[in-house]
Parts: sequence; C-alpha cells; structure tokens
Amino acid sequence: MKGEYWVCAGSESASALGLLSFLRSSLSASDATVAVISSDSQTEALFAAGAHKLYAVPDASEERLVWDVVDLCRKHLPVVLLFPATIRLRQAASQISAILECGLCADCTGLSLQDDGQLLMIRPAYGEHLIAEILCKHTHLQMATVRPGIFLPSFCYSRYGEIVSTCSRSEKTFEGLITLLEETSLHQEPLSDSRLIIAGGKGIGSQGFSKLRQLVSLTGASLGASRAAVNAGYAPYCYQVGLTGTIVHPKTYIAFGISGAVQHLAGMNASGYVIAVNTDPKAPIFDYADLSFVGSWEPLVDALIQHFSAKQFS
Repeated sequence: MKGEYWVCAGSESASALGLLSFLRSSLSASDATVAVISSDSQTEALFAAGAHKLYAVPDASEERLVWDVVDLCRKHLPVVLLFPATIRLRQAASQISAILECGLCADCTGLSLQDDGQLLMIRPAYGEHLIAEILCKHTHLQMATVRPGIFLPSFCYSRYGEIVSTCSRSEKTFEGLITLLEETSLHQEPLSDSRLIIAGGKGIGSQGFSKLRQLVSLTGASLGASRAAVNAGYAPYCYQVGLTGTIVHPKTYIAFGISGAVQHLAGMNASGYVIAVNTDPKAPIFDYADLSFVGSWEPLVDALIQHFSAKQFS
C-alpha cells in the first residue's frame, strides 16, 4: 500500500521513538515515507529513531491536537497512524478515529506489516485470556494505539530530515461535548521511561502510598501501582504497571506488597533488577526478584525515608 506511515508523538516523543524504529525497520528504503506528527522540539531523536519527515504542529491543547491531526490526515491520506497508548494520546486517537470514521485497534501489544502493506494488530482479549489478531481492510487509514515499552527505539538513522510546519486550526472545538471531571497534575516522567520505579500493591493501603510518595520524592524515582491498588483508589490509573497499564523496563524495580499477578509480572519482567517485599513467602513475584524480603513493607519504607532524608540534609 502506497502512502505515508505515521506515528503521532504529540508532546510525548519518548514513547513514540520505538514505534518509529518499528516502522522504519519494517519498510524498505524505497517504500513509503515514515512521517511523525509532533509538537516536541527533540527533532534529532525523532529522525534518529527512524523518521524521514516531521509534520510539526503547535504545542496545544488536546482538542486542538485532535483537529490538527484530522486536517493533516484529510490532506495527506496516510496509510497507517500509530499512537503510544498514553493517557492523553489514547483519548486523542479515539476522537480522531470517530471524526475520520475509520477503525481503531486500542492497546496493542504487537504489530507487524504484511507484504501487501496491511497492518496486523495484536492485542489481548477476553480479560487477557486470548490474543486477537486484527486487520483493518475496509478503510484506507489503519489506526492503533500501542502500549508504551512494547517497541524500543533503535537510533541508527540520520539525525536530519524534512520538517513541515503546519498551522493549528483553533476554531474547531469540543466545547459542550466534553465535561472535565477531574484534572491531575503529574510530577514524574512517564513510567515507560523511568529508570527507577517504586511500586505498591493494594495490601499497603492508602497510608502506604502516602509513604511511597515521600520515598519517591526523596529518591527521584517514579511511583508505580498494581491494578488492585489502582482499583482501590490508592493511585491513579496512569501509575498502573502491567498489561492493562504500562509496560515498564527500569534499571531497578522495587515492589512493596505486590504479590505478582500474571498481568503485573508481564508488565515489569523486563526490569533490570527487581527487589520485592511481601509477607507471603510464596508470592509469585519472588520468582522474578533478584532480592527478596519476606515481611512487612512498613519498617523498610520508614528506614529508607529516614536514610534518604538524613542524606539530603547532611
């Protein structure tokens, strides 16, 4: 299929670099141009990861990004449009697909390009019990969101390429159609990019997560959570680690009170060094841990907070 293959990086280019490398390695040198829509300024990294061309849209609100991408798609007719499955870009992707009246395969864990240019999209189904393979044969544009961390970037391409500046169409709006229920300000880098993650499970409770936030602020780590902890309201969804959250690959992963459900283990088993603390000596996470502590999480967290607090003021 002739046309351009796009990755929508938004302002979250770090999560999109792996998708760029996947597309570039899957396309022949004479094949369609790999293009990126981005409001990010790190153009060298985007080109080095595989982009031939960059459509630069102004850094704007989510609804303006949606309409900018819609206008670009109508003008250039890309074949494939991929999004990192971050909170912001998941929402944008669903709105774009609705406006363009094309399909969207959400939360993919695998992709491959067929010989005819069709995109084979792979995602879990029926509560992670089955793996579905999906083709979009009835529309020109094939869209998918992909879990961060599935594809890792390969910086082996030119750091330079064509940059096409575009104008934002601010008159389009979703006002009256969308109601803001809650706004959360995140003070940490995306989990998929974190080198140190300190995560908690449902068993440590809300008090435990308050202490983990203290520890995270002292160490510069990112806070993670199990699905059960997120469902209990102890942490927002954007902190969830696992197949139904974010796939992570930090250098160090520290888990407090996480037993190790299959979907959680699948989301963090690419971590470099795993430290696990749990009262259950038979917790599945211990099979993945490099260092295991059987016992209560609280004394260890308190000791770490005391240690790093003293170090900060010494």
